[in-house]
Amino acid sequence: MLWPETGLEWVGTSPNIPDFETALLYPGICLLEGTAASVGRGTHEPFKLVGYRGIDAGKLAERLNSKHLPGVRFESASFTPRSIPGMSSNPKFQDREIAGVRIFITSPHAYRPVITGIHLLCTLYDMLSKEERGFFFRKIGFDELAGTKSLRRSIEEGALPEEIVDNWAKGMAQFVEKRSKYLLY
Repeated sequence: MLWPETGLEWVGTSPNIPDFETALLYPGICLLEGTAASVGRGTHEPFKLVGYRGIDAGKLAERLNSKHLPGVRFESASFTPRSIPGMSSNPKFQDREIAGVRIFITSPHAYRPVITGIHLLCTLYDMLSKEERGFFFRKIGFDELAGTKSLRRSIEEGALPEEIVDNWAKGMAQFVEKRSKYLLY
């Protein structure tokens, strides 16, 4: 059951997560906060917008849509982050228009936030010049958000998003087996 199915009123969990759709997007899109990309902070659509200076928004949307990720679609967009009191006082690319994508969840039950975030990270990184790649990941931040250095290293080494996700599946299976003896129900 998803939140809208409860019939209860949504209460924003933070100023930058004002609605249910944003809460669904956040677990995967938040990884981009550890990069030089914008996650739409400084707009009224945080985590629904992702952008980077000089990126070809149409090409980014086309590449992401060609992956047929479940429950999501992307549209090219441009936006200008601004200081918004109570939401974002100093957003990346403040007062500069940047190109990127607007993310739409088409099927909340099918949508996979972290897998989508990995595809977005890899696709965006792949579109950068060698020079831009050198400062894309923040020295402090990305590895902490990901919980490991291996995600960043995999992306830097050119791993495909599918390979990254498959590698996680092995570790998840091991964890599920190991935790089973601790479950009470």
